Amino acid sequence: MVPLSRLQRAPRHRGHGLRGRLACNRHKASCSSTLTSASQVPRDIKDGVFLAQRIRHVWAHHAGRADTDFLTWASHLEFQLDEKVTIGVEDTGKYLVGIFIYGVIIANRWREKNGFALLTLEDLPTTAPLREAFGSVYPAPPASTAN
Repeated sequence: MVPLSRLQRAPRHRGHGLRGRLACNRHKASCSSTLTSASQVPRDIKDGVFLAQRIRHVWAHHAGRADTDFLTWASHLEFQLDEKVTIGVEDTGKYLVGIFIYGVIIANRWREKNGFALLTLEDLPTTAPLREAFGSVYPAPPASTAN
């Protein structure tokens, strides 16, 4: 028998019952069809998001040290086993912009499916990282010629 003190410390999460799991699965199916139905995410945006996830995983679960999975996923970064994984300011900015643009692409897929105007990146400088990749999915509308 489990001591009462351990039961009291157990986390209580919503959706662990059958009804919650079914509702959650329906929601996931609806979201995944929205996310996979539109055009593909450009490789450099996808790679930036994926690499940011891998770095976060190492920081959160391996005390910031490269493990064998990380070395496989990010072999091009040339870290050694158990080496501290660090990234510079430039790479941090690139990953954050990639995550932001990926979010805009996901939002646009939903907006397009539901008849809303698409979000654009017109306010970003033309030299912004990954702006060109975003434009390959959602090209900027032609500039209007006012008389």
